[in-house]
Amino acid sequence: MVEQNRKVIQCQCGYDRSGLDENALCPECGLLKLMSPKWHKRVRLDWRHCHSRCIKTGFVLAIVSCALGLANAAIAIYSTIYLMTPGFKGGTAGFILFFPPAVWIVIQLPIAFLTLIVTNFPAEKTKLKRYSGLLITISLCIPVIAIVLSFVLVLGLD
Repeated sequence: MVEQNRKVIQCQCGYDRSGLDENALCPECGLLKLMSPKWHKRVRLDWRHCHSRCIKTGFVLAIVSCALGLANAAIAIYSTIYLMTPGFKGGTAGFILFFPPAVWIVIQLPIAFLTLIVTNFPAEKTKLKRYSGLLITISLCIPVIAIVLSFVLVLGLD
């Protein structure tokens, strides 16, 4: 397999200048306005150049896990704030604090391990593997931090 180590250079009009000479004018707009692509365009370009379905599947699983992790962190923070407000919430209101750790253990950890297995299965080196690893790291760390901080907040205010 050919390794994709070349730097992507685009014109400001959006034309991909990867096959042109560095000093050549853009055939689309006729100017020489260079720019490096934004992060979402780099991800899209790396997605197009990746030929492995395993890596693409792992990247999609990493995105799902990251979205679930952010939602889980938001639920942990919301439930802590909800329980800290005055008033009667019901006899079983404290069980809401066990929901985010349960989601983290039962859903997020298996998705993370599956993503790591699927993305490391092929021998091809792509940037999508790094993006997947970054998303998995974010999706596993943010809920843990939110859960720990919410429990510290609850214990500190008692």
